[in-house]
Amino acid sequence: MTMTFYVILVVIAIVIALMIVALTIRQRLFKKLDELESWRMQLMSKPVTDELSKLKALNMTGQTEELFDKWRTDWDELVTTFLPKVTDSISEIDEAINKYHFMKAKAGISEIEGSLTEAESNIEKILNEVSDLVGSEEQNNSDIEQLNQEYLEQRKLLLTHRHLYSIAETQLEKKLDEIKKEIQLFNETTEQGNYLEARELVKTIVDKVNTIKAQMQIIPDLYIESSTTMPSQIHNLLEGLKQMKTDGYSLEYEAIESEAADCTKI
Repeated sequence: MTMTFYVILVVIAIVIALMIVALTIRQRLFKKLDELESWRMQLMSKPVTDELSKLKALNMTGQTEELFDKWRTDWDELVTTFLPKVTDSISEIDEAINKYHFMKAKAGISEIEGSLTEAESNIEKILNEVSDLVGSEEQNNSDIEQLNQEYLEQRKLLLTHRHLYSIAETQLEKKLDEIKKEIQLFNETTEQGNYLEARELVKTIVDKVNTIKAQMQIIPDLYIESSTTMPSQIHNLLEGLKQMKTDGYSLEYEAIESEAADCTKI
């Protein structure tokens, strides 16, 4: 009797222990399921629609129109198809937990985590791309205004100080004309709604403006040096060579004189 009673107690203890373990696992799975549902609701409430509405202030043509349609379609698919499927999966897992089908529930939870991670990544991508487009439009307007002003300043500088640029004037004119065409192309690209393409044009214009500004700053000094200092130095060099030749030094005077003459023509 005592042995039987002992066995019964052991069996009851094991059953109770198993029930406690099962209830603990069940509670943890329900908690995880609640977290997944909160995550899903958080994704549903992302301000994608509000961010997309900002694009309507832009030129809704070309690239902007194409991107807007793509982002809106992707978001609609997430909201109307993808995330509702997650809701259905959560319901199925809830039922599995209630029936103590823990392995099935864990596999389903893992699958939902992967789905929500993918959805979150896609949503963040949409928001970042929208932000980049809107930011490009704002930055483009600011940059092109400054670049246009710098272009006009360099054009005015060349017109009012032509004598300082000598033979470089023609090449500088061509480069300024190229910048003007790039600015016109930027304006046309912006009007067509291709703001990201316009952003790349801005970067090109920045490089060209910075290059010509540096050239127009250094050319006058080089011109003065080549037209005053260098001729004087070449003259002194030739006079020294003549004296050395008179003193009997063996020199290829004619070759040096020819090269010196070429230098004075620059």
